[in-house]
Amino acid sequence: MIWFLFASITACCEALKDLTSKQSLKTVDEYVVIWAFTAVGAIALVPVLLLTTGIPSFGPRYGEAVLLGGSLNIIAFWLYTRAIKSSDLSLTVPLVTLTPLFMLVTSPLIVQEYPTWGDAVGVLLLIGGSYVLNLQTNSGQSVWAPFKAIAPTPAVA
Repeated sequence: MIWFLFASITACCEALKDLTSKQSLKTVDEYVVIWAFTAVGAIALVPVLLLTTGIPSFGPRYGEAVLLGGSLNIIAFWLYTRAIKSSDLSLTVPLVTLTPLFMLVTSPLIVQEYPTWGDAVGVLLLIGGSYVLNLQTNSGQSVWAPFKAIAPTPAVA
């Protein structure tokens, strides 16, 4: 049952991160915000790493993996921060719930990891929940309104 506590703490921290980012981006450059979040995370987690497991051994292709994965994560975090800056949180953050949908497609291609029926149902529940949260049927909108809300939002590049 400890997983429920950790999942709840993670959800609260992610929501606070997004709110803090949105507020900070009103007065501070996005590169400073990205650097600050990364630095705070590193400062908080490096002592935990050293106290719990120590420095792990590195494989022969560790450097390549860090460069590739790190570069992709930097680009993704930069684009996400730009999206938060230019759009409402209510439009930007629910798009993150689509990540498991992409994982259903990319995991079999990259690491030959295939989802179970339970995985697929869980992903569909996440996407359905995000859709329902953004659906406002009492305002006379169509069932396609959550999808149409994404279209007029300016592209971030």
